[in-house]
Amino acid sequence: MKNRKALHESSPEDEGASRLTRWVRHHGKLSAFIKELLKAMAPLGATLYLAGGTVRDVLEGKSDLKDIDLMITGLQSPSLEKILRDLKRRAALQVKEVISAGKHFPVFKVAVRWALNPVDVALARKEQSTGSGHRDFAISTQNVTARQDSSRRDFTINALFFKFTLKGRTVGGTIVDYQQGLKGLARKEIKAVGNPYERFAEDPLRMLRAIRQKNQRRGFTIEKKTWAAIEKSMPALIHTISMERIAEELIKSLHANPVETYHDWKKSGALRELIPELASMAGEREKIFVRRFLYLPSFSATHEITATLLLACLLCDTALEECSDLMAGHGEKPVPGGTHPGDPAFYTAKRQAIVARRLALPNLRDIENLLRWFLCLVNYERLEERRAVAEEILAGNPMARQLITLYNAHQKAVVREKRDFDYLLDKCALTPRLIKGNDLVAAGIPRGPHLSLILRSIREQELCDRLTSKDDALCCALVLYRQCHETTQGGAP
Repeated sequence: MKNRKALHESSPEDEGASRLTRWVRHHGKLSAFIKELLKAMAPLGATLYLAGGTVRDVLEGKSDLKDIDLMITGLQSPSLEKILRDLKRRAALQVKEVISAGKHFPVFKVAVRWALNPVDVALARKEQSTGSGHRDFAISTQNVTARQDSSRRDFTINALFFKFTLKGRTVGGTIVDYQQGLKGLARKEIKAVGNPYERFAEDPLRMLRAIRQKNQRRGFTIEKKTWAAIEKSMPALIHTISMERIAEELIKSLHANPVETYHDWKKSGALRELIPELASMAGEREKIFVRRFLYLPSFSATHEITATLLLACLLCDTALEECSDLMAGHGEKPVPGGTHPGDPAFYTAKRQAIVARRLALPNLRDIENLLRWFLCLVNYERLEERRAVAEEILAGNPMARQLITLYNAHQKAVVREKRDFDYLLDKCALTPRLIKGNDLVAAGIPRGPHLSLILRSIREQELCDRLTSKDDALCCALVLYRQCHETTQGGAP
């Protein structure tokens, strides 16, 4: 009875092949393109595969894929290029352009009207690293088999192929799994192909990519030997990677799961090597760091959690720590001619900028500004003209929503009351400005940096409903100017 039941049960390979076949047929334009490509290749004895991440994503249930990767064995580059350019002439396939790309190996990017990104068509290849940091390779596409191509790939779940077949006018296929990628998907496991130390020596970025791919998949873990190789290889290999590539992996991983990214980077040693400022966090400080990330989504729509916001949240503690050190060494009293905690200029911390530049993070200026504004909001009660400063920071600022999200998440993480800045902005919008800079000049106040300080003070009083007419505002401005002049010059004007 059991044997009879087993005959009717389909294998993981059969189930996977059925899912991939349905996916290809569902995308009619892709199916038509593959069909014509198979017909053109058949007389040459070549074989066509759907490769790598595309196969993995479809088997994981993703239907709307950005990238489609095709691999071919038994063909040489000139023949493949001729086939693709011939297909371009067939209007029904809607091929816009065939571009020969690939610095180290031949790959053709086929731009089509029915897909956002070009379809990548490449020959199977084998490669051997001849330099550090994934820079130099000996690459061959001569008579390379699918098995050989699978052995050069990073992780088993990325080494799966779907071998296309054409029966009559129907496109089908079978799963080809040389590296036990189906087992990896079933176990929810990121496992290096072959020897993990060799895979990471070939391309050290794979260490961070393993962490990112694990965090992009709910419930996945990194296989024990693969993780051991990451921990052992990290100190020596991580510094051979360009910071731009590291930043790209960091951002993708933070988008997927920021808390687990932090823990994985810390446990693997990546944090110690790349962001030592955060590697020593422990106790309550670490708990606050983690909670701040956890609370971000509750104060923001998903589309508002940008890379800039995530990176600012990551570097928050370096800015807060520097701000705390400045206050401890400065005290609360203003210093003549210098900044103090009541002045928004006091909150221009520099440590996070040093880290951001070291990591070659994108949008450096935005990250720096977001954290500078964040420090002002966190220290809102210390500011002398707090309402006016908050208006300067938030009103008309395209990053205002991200800033308020970061502020709210932090206040909740440290269990402090959150100020309603949306209410304040409504108040600002309803409170007209009584005077401008030209009005001050017309009243006899010379131009200079003091104008903006006087206007800020006047605006604070307007928002507190202490000034309600232009005449009152001008009188107040003149008094402020005299006080300012006496402070800086030591006498009356």
